[in-house]
Amino acid sequence: MEKASISEIQAKLQENWPEALTPACRVVLGAYRLSEIVEAKTNPVLAAHGLTDAGFETLVALRAEKGRQMTPSELWRAVLITSGGMTKLLKQFEEVGYVIRADNPEDKRSRFVQLTEKGAAHIEATMAAVADNDRDIFEGVMSDAQLNDLADALQLALSRMEGGETDSLKESGPVSFKETGSADRV
Repeated sequence: MEKASISEIQAKLQENWPEALTPACRVVLGAYRLSEIVEAKTNPVLAAHGLTDAGFETLVALRAEKGRQMTPSELWRAVLITSGGMTKLLKQFEEVGYVIRADNPEDKRSRFVQLTEKGAAHIEATMAAVADNDRDIFEGVMSDAQLNDLADALQLALSRMEGGETDSLKESGPVSFKETGSADRV
């Protein structure tokens, strides 16, 4: 049985419980549904590359880091999985040769987790497949300009929610989306 579309859910809310259909509720409902769709379409791509979400995030975090190395604590913070889960994942990645442990000259009590060339090649190939998948998800749904505007709005909201630094979007004001075009600053 197919799930009701987000439009159907919102129409029922509008008809039967309009006070519940706030702008924030619309965003959260949309975020949940988008997450479900992306996860359902991305997990098979990751599985084809022998990775889980956490494994993918871990290798991406290492690949994005200067020197391609981090401490286990830094990785744990970047990926947000349990320390036990991170330990198990790192052991698996060591066994297949995606990472090695390197001495930390600044702290003899800890060792770096360093991405190997094999690990870098693997995550780069996986990322290319995920990027193709991401394009397929949004193909014919939104233009690149609309996707960039949506990404900017999400970045701004998340940055504010997480208490982080905001970029130039903060000074340019909130984003207003039009159904037929890209976003306008208001």
